[in-house]
Amino acid sequence: MIKFTHISASNCVFHSNHLTSILPLYIEAFPCDERREWSSIDDIIEFFKLHTDRFNIVVITSDNRFAGFLSYWDFDTHIYVEHLAIVEQMRSLSLGSQMIRYAMTEICPNILLEVEHPDSPQAIRRIDFYNRLGFYLHKDIPYIQPPYSPRQSPTPLMLMTSGNIRIDTPCDDIITSLKRIVYNYF
Repeated sequence: MIKFTHISASNCVFHSNHLTSILPLYIEAFPCDERREWSSIDDIIEFFKLHTDRFNIVVITSDNRFAGFLSYWDFDTHIYVEHLAIVEQMRSLSLGSQMIRYAMTEICPNILLEVEHPDSPQAIRRIDFYNRLGFYLHKDIPYIQPPYSPRQSPTPLMLMTSGNIRIDTPCDDIITSLKRIVYNYF
């Protein structure tokens, strides 16, 4: 049985067992320049406290086993999916698709996310995954993910959207807000 659990600032301490499962998957699944410098559960809880009104995590479990997570930011008219990761042994079970569909139906149908350029088979599979779920790849909008910290590097990525999100230029308000609020970049 599949279960989704929302974690926010108000309940993150209660769900520390999930945070304990999230941290090693987070570190394993994302390159250093594409993740925050969290090294402990306390770092994640502190981050929740700093971003109480916007930052959330949804955990997916399958038969009561931790299977993965999706972290997102609430922007009122849309959400920005910052990270989606599924435990390696469970990646062929369509849990990532179920997680995205859950986000689209239960959280917000208007979703913005970043993907790597289609320069590798894995990046192409990821873009195809989101395309199958109804996302649009904005090939014409140049985008650089700002670094999460001064010790990290900016990362050239691409934007994908679902629902009613329109992005017309690299200076679009949606991109400007994303960089300002998520990356603290002005």
